[in-house]
Amino acid sequence: MIAPPPGVPIRFAADIQPIFTTNCTRASCHEGPMPPEDLNLEPGNAYGNLVDVVSSQVPALKRVDSVKGSDMSYLIMKLEQDNPPVGSRMPQGGPFLDIEVLLIRDWIDQGAPNN
Repeated sequence: MIAPPPGVPIRFAADIQPIFTTNCTRASCHEGPMPPEDLNLEPGNAYGNLVDVVSSQVPALKRVDSVKGSDMSYLIMKLEQDNPPVGSRMPQGGPFLDIEVLLIRDWIDQGAPNN
């Protein structure tokens, strides 16, 4: 995974969606008509299911909070914390994302644009 150079905006379609496609849309994960927590992360669905959408597991938080940023986004908690508020760390069973989470954090902190 290669991150854009510093100062270059992170693009959802080119930089973030491939992370979800590679790591989250495996069989019986976040794909298809009935994904866990109603969170389909396939291309064409992921953005609308994430950004400024209330988490079904922790309704006090948005999955991706484009205003409050990555520290208040439930997605980051699920990707980083060994014991998130509900359930287990994602991707379930690992391998866990490290560099990719930093890129997702930066994208969220740039306002989570749909670009």
